[in-house]
Amino acid sequence: MHNLESDRLNISAGAFNRACQLSGLSSAELCRRLAPMIGKRNVLSRQTVAAWRCGRQAVPLVAFLAACDLTGLRPPLIFALAAEEFGQP
Repeated sequence: MHNLESDRLNISAGAFNRACQLSGLSSAELCRRLAPMIGKRNVLSRQTVAAWRCGRQAVPLVAFLAACDLTGLRPPLIFALAAEEFGQP
């Protein structure tokens, strides 16, 4: 039986990771650009963004939306692309 919370974490991490990939930015540049978009005064650490991308920490909604803005794509499309990448319906 699947753990619903774990499934949500994996889905959100997959979508955030896909948005990060589609942005075409390096990890360092991604951290630098996301920080002000989510209200951080300092640069985000690469460890934090990596934890969001792989599902070790929940992705804040504001971070996902900011990543979508960096790609120029709407959130539903990012979720669809992430699901396609992982073979989910």
